[in-house]
Amino acid sequence: MRGRKPVPTHLKLIKGNPGKRALGSEPQPQRLEQVPEPPAFLLLEAQAEWRRVAPELVELGLLTALDLQPFAAYCQACGRAEQAERIFAETGGALTVRGARGGEVINPLLRIARDAASEAMRLGAEFGLTPASRARVRGVGRQQPSKFGDLIR
Repeated sequence: MRGRKPVPTHLKLIKGNPGKRALGSEPQPQRLEQVPEPPAFLLLEAQAEWRRVAPELVELGLLTALDLQPFAAYCQACGRAEQAERIFAETGGALTVRGARGGEVINPLLRIARDAASEAMRLGAEFGLTPASRARVRGVGRQQPSKFGDLIR
């Protein structure tokens, strides 16, 4: 049939499968058996975030071999935000600094910290690291059986 989109598998499970064709399954990346070491290029603060969060994500099936690079980007953003905040505090925490032309400008560390924290929140949501995103994230191979599963077959 020209111009019609195929019905997604999850809708066929709910509405039924009138064509009785085999339903395809979503590709599943391979689960990690153990937590990998953080990449050497990560900031020290980012490596600490990796070691703090990765074990739980691996356990939940939310960190697979395909996810290591995006997870490293999340950790690096966390590390950069932490580093900028620490340097900001160590330098007195002034909201403005003297600019190149002698006038007062907003402290660049504030922008760096804000941008890095925003990036960490965006990437962290992909792994279910915020309350709202946790509701929509599903791990690999850890699906709970539905109490209504037998009704749709």
